Amino acid sequence: VTRVVTDNERIGKLASEHFRELGYREILILNPGENPMYGERKAALESAMAVERGRVTTLECTEIQRRNFLNDLDVVARARDWDFKKMSLGFFAYTDEIGAEMISFCLQQGIRVPENVAVLGVGNDDLVNAGLTVELSSVDSDHEGLGRTAARILRELINDKGLTL
Repeated sequence: VTRVVTDNERIGKLASEHFRELGYREILILNPGENPMYGERKAALESAMAVERGRVTTLECTEIQRRNFLNDLDVVARARDWDFKKMSLGFFAYTDEIGAEMISFCLQQGIRVPENVAVLGVGNDDLVNAGLTVELSSVDSDHEGLGRTAARILRELINDKGLTL
């Protein structure tokens, strides 16, 4: 089956570059759970961060649920002897929607964004960003390019089979 999909490895590498350029050496990320797309992004981020001796810490929770997320963040902070309201770290969100949730959650908890937690999403969705009081940085996953590629491949498949539209 012919498919056109997002380049999750590229997204993970771009996320790593973004955080390293801003000086972040440790990145927090949600557990990808059973989502293979999130798993690919996580693996690429970990690989790219390791090259620069950076670290990706996977939280136990798979989504930003108030109690679970706060508990996971507290466990990480205690293990590193941090006050997570004074720390400065990066958070990679698999999508802009998750990034927006993270920003809202942090602000509700008195955690400053981006001073304490720099959030990076994926998708570059203007509608998501429009609803936020703090702008979300995002990796562009090139949905328009995916659409053009899909249309080109479809045209080629139709032409190869002698079909007409």
